[in-house]
Order: sequence, then structure tokens, then C-alpha cells
Amino acid sequence: MLIAAALGVNAAVLREAFSRMRPACGGSEPSASRVRANKTVLRAAPAAHGVTNERLDTVSDYYRYAPGRNSLWTNRPAVASALVKDGAIIGYKLLHDGSGYTTPPVARVTGFPHAHPTVSLVFGTNLAANGSILSSSG
Repeated sequence: MLIAAALGVNAAVLREAFSRMRPACGGSEPSASRVRANKTVLRAAPAAHGVTNERLDTVSDYYRYAPGRNSLWTNRPAVASALVKDGAIIGYKLLHDGSGYTTPPVARVTGFPHAHPTVSLVFGTNLAANGSILSSSG
């Protein structure tokens, strides 16, 4: 979802493209010809929707998994505060909307074990805001 949104295409476009790619067998490096063939497949699908190879490379590099960094992809955690009145939560204030979420994070409120805020995400072409928290309620 992050990559599709960053490219400005429907996620089905990328799912279809990836379904036609042929990765190397587990634990082995792909041959040069297989790398070229997979890249051709991957470039063609978004290109049909106006996505340039430069944008595809930028987005792919931004969200590339780097095992040495001990993390998945570029992301920022969200931070919110609970608004409390008379000992009850009356709302939430989003302090940092975060980014890089693919699914809504589980929100917890310290001191309120029964509070279960519902979090909504927003996706778009701005890499710094893609997969960020749109709102929280509950």
C-alpha cells in the first residue's frame, strides 16, 4: 500500500506486476538476466500509469528493507496525547502523525487500560507523510 500510494497507482497495479516476477530460489542470488527480466516487469506496470523509472527507483529505495539497519523501511512513530477531563478521556491530540505505517498501529493510553483508540491512516505520494495517522478516536 505504501509503495502504490507513493507512486500514485492503485495497489492492484503492483500486486499484478509482482505476481509476474520470478525471484531466485531461496538463499540464492538471481542471475543477471533474471534481474533484468524482473525489473522490466516491475517498470512496465506503473509506467502504464505515468510513473517514471526515476520515481519508481526513488520510492523503491525509500522503502527498501535493509537488514543491517535492523528495521524494515523508512518510518517515523506517531505520538498523541489523551485529552482528559474529570478523569475521563474526552479526545486525543495528535502531536506527530508519524509515517510508514501499512496498517493502523495499536494505540495505548498510559493509565487508561480500557481505552482503545481507533486509528485511521492516510496514504499519498508525499513520502514523508505516506502511511501517517489521519485521526484517532474512541
